[in-house]
Amino acid sequence: MNEQSRSHSDIGNVVYQVVSRAWFCLMIAGVSLVPAHAAYAQVPADQPAATETPENGAAGDVANGSESKKDSDKANALKKFAEALDDLEQRLNQQERLGEYGNEIVEGYVSELEAEYLGNLQTLSSLSATGSPDIDRRRREINARQQHLSLLLWQLKRVGTQIAQPDSVNPNYIVTMQKLLSEHRQAMTDAALMKRYQDVLRRASDLSRQRMRSRAQPHSFHFVRPQGPAGDVDPASVAMEENESDADFEQGAIQGVKEPIGNLVKLSWDNGFLTWDSKHWEAPFVGQSLEGIVQQVGTELQSRGVEIPEQERVMAFQTKRLLETPLAMLLFQDLQHIASSGNPPTRSSSTTGSTSRSRFTAKGIEASLTLAPENKEFSVREEDDPARELQVRQKNENELRVSLIGKHIMLLDQAADGSIRWVDIGDEVTVIHAPSFAQLYAKHPDQVETELYPRLEHCGIRTPRKRYDADVVQRVLERLVDVDPQTRTQFSELLAMMDSGSFGERQKAFRELSTNIEKYCLLLAETSDADGRSAEATARLAELRKKYVEQFGDLDDLIKQTGWISDPSYLIGLGARLDGGDATLVSESLADLTGQSFGTDWQRWQAWAKKTN
Repeated sequence: MNEQSRSHSDIGNVVYQVVSRAWFCLMIAGVSLVPAHAAYAQVPADQPAATETPENGAAGDVANGSESKKDSDKANALKKFAEALDDLEQRLNQQERLGEYGNEIVEGYVSELEAEYLGNLQTLSSLSATGSPDIDRRRREINARQQHLSLLLWQLKRVGTQIAQPDSVNPNYIVTMQKLLSEHRQAMTDAALMKRYQDVLRRASDLSRQRMRSRAQPHSFHFVRPQGPAGDVDPASVAMEENESDADFEQGAIQGVKEPIGNLVKLSWDNGFLTWDSKHWEAPFVGQSLEGIVQQVGTELQSRGVEIPEQERVMAFQTKRLLETPLAMLLFQDLQHIASSGNPPTRSSSTTGSTSRSRFTAKGIEASLTLAPENKEFSVREEDDPARELQVRQKNENELRVSLIGKHIMLLDQAADGSIRWVDIGDEVTVIHAPSFAQLYAKHPDQVETELYPRLEHCGIRTPRKRYDADVVQRVLERLVDVDPQTRTQFSELLAMMDSGSFGERQKAFRELSTNIEKYCLLLAETSDADGRSAEATARLAELRKKYVEQFGDLDDLIKQTGWISDPSYLIGLGARLDGGDATLVSESLADLTGQSFGTDWQRWQAWAKKTN
């Protein structure tokens, strides 16, 4: 019997919902609904009205009193319904105003960081495009601060989710509103109230969907990039757009995710070969760890009087996994966030032993990343025109393949022995082989810089150092200057002092060499360990060489592998870009190298090079 009663009750609820929706639609349409008993009581126009008698007059007074009470009850019910809507709207207004943060103090801190971020964008856009050491240093400092701010804002969103939606208090506005309407059914006869009810219900539904999206947010990573007015443009994105040189460089979905691709894939020099630089994954995090960011935000909010709710067990476990995620996978999550515009994409991830895989599909892009001890692979494919696929794969130390397949085909294939093959198929077909990429670059510098590098950069890949980059030029100029006898004598004396005398003298000699590593680095490279030095002196020399390698090792190796120091074509191109004493230094080196004497007349040097080539 109880089951039958519940069944009848469910049927009644369904009928009630159907009738109520129909009633509301008719009310909005302006249709006047007259109760059935009133319709039967109407008098036809061709019949005379009934004559009032004392009997029916008294009955009419009773009926009028009853109708008056019904009207009063209805008015009170509608008033209570309207007051309940007022309360719901006030709560919704507060939730919508506080948005993702759920606390005015947190929101205020977020506003401070966003204002600093947008102010930095303005500062970056005002810096001169012409590079000088001071401007370059200032730009690096601001960019590093921007990345730090992005990390802090990401954690504040996670904290805001905890504060706005603690597990013990999660109001369901939609259920509350459905219950409100079932308790005040008279409101269904008031078109204005029902229209307002539907507006509030729509806002509650939007808030509910936002909360569902936010609940997934604490378990994924992305850099938060505040957006200012339309005039505020990130200088990094402007610089990338400037590389898009002609119509041959097609625009597609890949161009929308160039920045995160660049964070994931940077090609660097390694002993004259190309390598997918995994150290570059640290750069976007500017020396910060996610665990450190969590602690920084927690300390700051506590100092402002905000207590962060403790996470329940499952969420705490997911947070722990997030903080232990490899940097490359975090950067892949950032790519996913941008590609999907912040909406949950179709995604999957797995970890088998020491191999991690992740992939997603969102808004016309399919991307995947695989990380293993001996190899790594990244791919991104456009589902719509121009329907290109970019793949980067590195196996072991030297095997590297970069391919872009579409209407234009580009393949860069480096074998285990470092030999390189560059294939480019467009209007024309280019196939170039070389024993190493350094030698390919030295032999075909213009083609590499005008065809290969721009195509890689167009898809977001960060390219290696170029021959006339500021740090390369500075190092070449330093290498062109012979070590003078006085410097050689000083170096020999410091080396001898570091291997004898008191501890204070040995320490002083070591500090002098370490402080002036740039001055003595070439002599350090020439120094052998097989000279009968003490164990202490040998260890200190190893430390000095390590410092040299960290500062200049890759540059010196690149210069050595390309042979630029002894390449007249390179030196002529370099001299034409310089002036003053630097140009004179290059011309003197060219004279010693070629036996020609054209001074700093670079047109004559170029004409001579054209004849000899």
